[in-house]
Amino acid sequence: GVGIDTRAARAAGTDYATMPPRKGARARKPPAKVQDDDTTAPKAKKAKAAPAAAPAVATATATATAVGPITADDIPANTFCITGTLSRSRAEIEAEIQGFGGKLAKSVTASVTILVCNQSGTKKCLDAAAKGVRVVDEAWLQERLDNDGFHPGSKATTKGNAKGKGKAKAKAAPKAAAAQSAAAPAAKRAKKGAGTGAIGCGGGVGHATMVCREPPDPHIAQATTNDDAAAVANGCVVLLMADSEAMNATLTCIEPAKNSDKFYILQCLSTMQQSPDGCFYVYSRYGRTGSEGQKNLKGPMQEDEAVDEFKKIFKDKVGREWESRRQPPAKKKAGKYDYIETDTSGGAPGEWRYWVDDGVMGKATGWYDYVPEANANMEEIFTNLQANLGKMSMLGVRVVESGQYDYKVDLVKMTQVNTSTGKERFIRRTPPGDAPDISPPGAASSSSAPVPSSPAPKAKAATKAKSKAVAAAPSASYSSSSSSSSSSS
Repeated sequence: GVGIDTRAARAAGTDYATMPPRKGARARKPPAKVQDDDTTAPKAKKAKAAPAAAPAVATATATATAVGPITADDIPANTFCITGTLSRSRAEIEAEIQGFGGKLAKSVTASVTILVCNQSGTKKCLDAAAKGVRVVDEAWLQERLDNDGFHPGSKATTKGNAKGKGKAKAKAAPKAAAAQSAAAPAAKRAKKGAGTGAIGCGGGVGHATMVCREPPDPHIAQATTNDDAAAVANGCVVLLMADSEAMNATLTCIEPAKNSDKFYILQCLSTMQQSPDGCFYVYSRYGRTGSEGQKNLKGPMQEDEAVDEFKKIFKDKVGREWESRRQPPAKKKAGKYDYIETDTSGGAPGEWRYWVDDGVMGKATGWYDYVPEANANMEEIFTNLQANLGKMSMLGVRVVESGQYDYKVDLVKMTQVNTSTGKERFIRRTPPGDAPDISPPGAASSSSAPVPSSPAPKAKAATKAKSKAVAAAPSASYSSSSSSSSSSS
């Protein structure tokens, strides 16, 4: 009664549903096959057997739709431009971006909202900074590719992108393995520093902590409000075993438009010395960036008290739980700080210089060294930027206190502006072990510094207009100067 020649089908031993209708019979669509729960769908098998991964991503691109609240921190809300060297082929990454609803551009056009760049200082990076485009690194992007195109902690989801997600997960596997491998030595060092493992200083150990090799803040010994400051200065930062990370937070609250830049350092520490009162402390140092700031040391206390106090202060300053520190806020609250990653490798610092071409204080045209304290401040904000390239829009411009003046430091354009006088000067960093680059601003530089050491074309033109002395700059004109860069210049 269905118009299909079942006799021929049975004789051939084939599925009757695939046979053609008899001549003159009413055509009818064959019934769809119902898959068993433990049977892989033919479509899935076909996608898996495909020799190239690109078609799978293309399918995801065509069907992916976002469900839930989308923010400016998510892939579907942005147009991306990619530049520089990446860990994977650009074609693969671009296909995944499109698979999750993101748009692409070949150059930094007016429509671009995010530039993906692992090396600052490229032409596209400078163009993006000049246009106010957000600059992020590959790790920032991969974090969202691994989360259906959304920032970690987002409640939004993407439907129809299973293939794109699988590809992103597969590509992220080596990265996750590398991170896990990198975490292993850290855990090993933590155990070595802890001796027998968990710290026992009297009282309960409700949070299960260990000590790690990270040293306390170097200014802690000067916290004279606590008699134990000297002993704590020789102690160690506490590592919370629940997430295997040191309870050591560096926070910033930056508002360049208001010439405001504040820091807040928060640490949970232990002296590792037996005491009925406990051997744990919570230390904080805070103030304007460039200054030593104020210090506060609470303790001694038991382990659970110290961990709870640390988390309480963190939430009060940031507005989020310690466990959610790496998740971007839906909307930053006024007056709250941002959590940033820090570089604890302890490598040799670079050397910073500023350019003089106006004869201030009788100085000849050339590069001059920052005084040691100012050099340390510059290196600190530089390493903060390098450890947080995904937050370049936030950390690229800083306001640093130096002596009686504040300076607005642009680490992308490599300039500093005295906020009181408005005087702008070029700055330059020499990496550890490299010879100083004595060429004037804008000239070809051999410096291997990972931030741009030459200004944008407009800034270069402005420099020539301000002074003709640059053209006649001596071939070796930098000098060690005992005068501080915080002079009225």
